Amino acid sequence: MNADEINFAIAEHLGIPTREKKWRFQYTYEGTKGISGGHGSKKEASMQASIAARVYCGPCTDPEEYEDWAPIPDFYGDLNAMHEAEKTMSDDLTDRFRQILMSAMLRFSDAISATAAQRAEAFLRTVGKWS
Repeated sequence: MNADEINFAIAEHLGIPTREKKWRFQYTYEGTKGISGGHGSKKEASMQASIAARVYCGPCTDPEEYEDWAPIPDFYGDLNAMHEAEKTMSDDLTDRFRQILMSAMLRFSDAISATAAQRAEAFLRTVGKWS
């Protein structure tokens, strides 16, 4: 699994939304059409459309809702994010996680200093989502 797949799998397991609703509008500037997206609310998109209409001197479409990828934690690269994920495990899963991590690291002292990527893999193996 690559880093993005790992982050997505852990987020999905933890119930972190991976998609979110956003708002966008279209504008025209010097004969070229553009899209301004990623606005968190219709009100914010409408306000930006109003500003764009004044700046670009062209009409903007009414904001429309769309779905986009939501930002998710970087479990693969961030030990703090992995720590938060590890805290969600039951005692039984935590024991299993430690066993998997230690067997991968060969020595207990190595397991203590495991990277976020190593912890992420052990986490997914523990919950049965490693592929």
